[in-house]
Amino acid sequence: MAVLGRLDAVVFTAGVGERGWQIREMAIENLEHMGICLDKERNKAAVKGKEALITTDASPIKVFVIPTDEELVFTEDVAGILNGTYTDHMNFAYSFCSKDYVRHG
Repeated sequence: MAVLGRLDAVVFTAGVGERGWQIREMAIENLEHMGICLDKERNKAAVKGKEALITTDASPIKVFVIPTDEELVFTEDVAGILNGTYTDHMNFAYSFCSKDYVRHG
């Protein structure tokens, strides 16, 4: 946050980020002075596999839990490399992204 000058959102993802409500709570507790206001009930209610907002509606900086599937990304990267269709992750058409997401150029 100090380097960027501002922060719009924080995202927890992957194993611990998706499943560890206690870890998420400890990571962002006492950051109200920086604009992160955790909603402890939302945090505890966040379930694996579903996107969730875990800060209060009034929190200037939002914190989300976003599911991910690293194994699928890795598998699609390898298949793309072997098929000659992979250039980089910003220009690759992953199966889980809309066609509008792929940035060309």
